[in-house]
Amino acid sequence: MRCTTRMPILGLVTAMACSFEPSGGGGPSGSAGGPDASGMLGGDPGPDSDQDAASGDDGGVAVAQVVTPVGEATTVGDLGGDGGSSFIGACGAGHVITGLDAEDNDFGLCRLRAVCSRLIVQGGEIEVVDAAATQTFGTSGSYYDIDPVDCPAGSVLVAFTGSESDDGLVHHLRLRCARIETDGTSVTLGASAEVPANLGSPSNDGSGAGACPAGQLAAGIAGRAGSILDRFELRCYQVALAPE
Repeated sequence: MRCTTRMPILGLVTAMACSFEPSGGGGPSGSAGGPDASGMLGGDPGPDSDQDAASGDDGGVAVAQVVTPVGEATTVGDLGGDGGSSFIGACGAGHVITGLDAEDNDFGLCRLRAVCSRLIVQGGEIEVVDAAATQTFGTSGSYYDIDPVDCPAGSVLVAFTGSESDDGLVHHLRLRCARIETDGTSVTLGASAEVPANLGSPSNDGSGAGACPAGQLAAGIAGRAGSILDRFELRCYQVALAPE
């Protein structure tokens, strides 16, 4: 049975200790058809054959469709420096980013991962299901609690802003999300809006940002990390509807 949530809910981090363990896997994507599933915790859930079908306006059955990233990835973002090692964290097949989760210490964001979900369109409604997470990047311990930051239900990550230290470490991130809009046969993205919550603590040393090209959404993260996060980027894809 598929687990359904309105927004991805992850446990809060605990003070003085990291609250989640890195998973294995997490390779690059960039191939046609969207992100690689290997960066997901728990793998890529299959469709739920038990889902009740919604009735269409003509009295028939409305076909459930999933919002799907397609095509080659476009990597965007100029936040952070060149320390650490490069990484790519991809959402699983049919998943897109609906939030970020991180931990923090005095130097910046010390561990970060993306939260990916499937968005099911059926009968004029959008259902957010099957939340899972990418591999975690950065290994240093946490000093402070940070609540995960989620896009509003039915929205997806399309851009971010943030601040960095003078030595090129990522100090904080703020998300911009766009609502999925569909007429049942095609899908578009509404105007992006900033989520009024921070991951980490803003720094006055420098800033950076990244925004997916018009009509694209994030289905992976990239950047550089060692013990903490040195650089943060989004991997953006064209968006389409596919049968569930």
